[in-house]
Amino acid sequence: MKSYKVLLTSYAVKLSVVILATALFILVKGVNAKTLIADNGYFKAQVGTYWIYEGQGREMKEGRIDNYRIKVRYEVVSVSGKAGDYILKIKTTNLLDKSVREGSIILKKDYIIFNIDEFYNYVRFPLKVGSRWEEVAGDVNTEPLRADGYYQNRINWKLTGKVIGNDCYNIVYKTLPDTSQTLWCSKIGPAQGSYHHNGSLMDSFVRLTGYHF
Repeated sequence: MKSYKVLLTSYAVKLSVVILATALFILVKGVNAKTLIADNGYFKAQVGTYWIYEGQGREMKEGRIDNYRIKVRYEVVSVSGKAGDYILKIKTTNLLDKSVREGSIILKKDYIIFNIDEFYNYVRFPLKVGSRWEEVAGDVNTEPLRADGYYQNRINWKLTGKVIGNDCYNIVYKTLPDTSQTLWCSKIGPAQGSYHHNGSLMDSFVRLTGYHF
């Protein structure tokens, strides 16, 4: 009887240790998932980080000019990965019609893909005036960048301490039919963006009106 009690007690202790270890693992994993900060030195975000953009645009519809407003909120809902290789899932809420969509941010050691609605920004780091890089991430085109500046990203100028004390860079992407410009700010991301179609009246402009890290 005594040995049975000893075995039972030993089993209970081992079971308690397993339960405690499992609980701690789940707790730590949950905390890490919520507090993981995606940061490569040039961009920084975590779960709960959000951006609010407002602006306007116009397009041709059935032979007439249609003007529209833009008001959207992008919020980080999950962060996964490790240093130099993060994926951020983004919840996009149209604050005018309350529709919700999904987006993503891919953050690597030397570049970011900000793939959310009004913005498709492929930005290579470090940021400096005069830098040029290919049209899209992973472009296997071995031809040199065009001398005329078309079909490539280029940093034209810099504003020091423009947004929340961070330096911002004007990035231009030109094609024959249209031109896109983004004011990209270190640590924050896009502070404003514009699009203009050269062959029509179609254009749009948005700017950052709310931000929280």
